[in-house]
Amino acid sequence: DQAHRFYGHQRTDNRLPPALDVERSELTRAHVLAFLDEWARLSGPLLTLYTSRQSWDRIMGATPMPPAQAQMFALNWIAAYPFDTPAGQPVPMDPASIALRSTPPLDRTPPLIDPLEWFEIWQHSGQGTLPGYDKFIDLNVYNGTEADLRALDAPWPRTDPD
Repeated sequence: DQAHRFYGHQRTDNRLPPALDVERSELTRAHVLAFLDEWARLSGPLLTLYTSRQSWDRIMGATPMPPAQAQMFALNWIAAYPFDTPAGQPVPMDPASIALRSTPPLDRTPPLIDPLEWFEIWQHSGQGTLPGYDKFIDLNVYNGTEADLRALDAPWPRTDPD
């Protein structure tokens, strides 16, 4: 049912592949694989996988994802916040702490997930700042060239689900 609803909201003018968010505690491996099987049956576009290593391990376990499902992802978007303040603690507002959280950590990589041993987008902070914006925001870094990112912006074939 979720795959059908999600598919029904897709538009052919979307700029990036739709994202499958694998992090909610009520999700199970069976839920994720059933969604992917139905998405493939609907001939949906390739997906973006959004998750963290901790969420992935908790939901998907140690058993590798079947290759057919692993190939359904055009992008892998990993959430890992190496410089953020742990939940429940005051967030330091000194300039050095803000700069550390708001600068892509180019000398590091996020904890990767098995069997998808790469990342294209790393959400590296949930406590980032941008000039002119007075609230914390999520910040991401793309692991590729601008040409690579623009190549993802292509029409996708769509058929109506039964």
